[in-house]
Amino acid sequence: MTTNKLKALELFAGIGGFRLGMTNANIQTVWANDINELCCKVYESNFGKDSIVLGDINEISILYQFCMKMRHI
Repeated sequence: MTTNKLKALELFAGIGGFRLGMTNANIQTVWANDINELCCKVYESNFGKDSIVLGDINEISILYQFCMKMRHI
């Protein structure tokens, strides 16, 4: 029997506190975004390079970024 693991998008991610909770709840974060460069650097140091997209949510192509991320999962 196969089970589908729940997946989440993390908007306004900050340094990743929400992701830690989701991981503890067995929910996989597949895409994250924040506008603050320092927060994104901390997030990447915690979860790996390219784990978060830096930018204004109104100015980035969420669908494109999400689709590109899903290709690697």
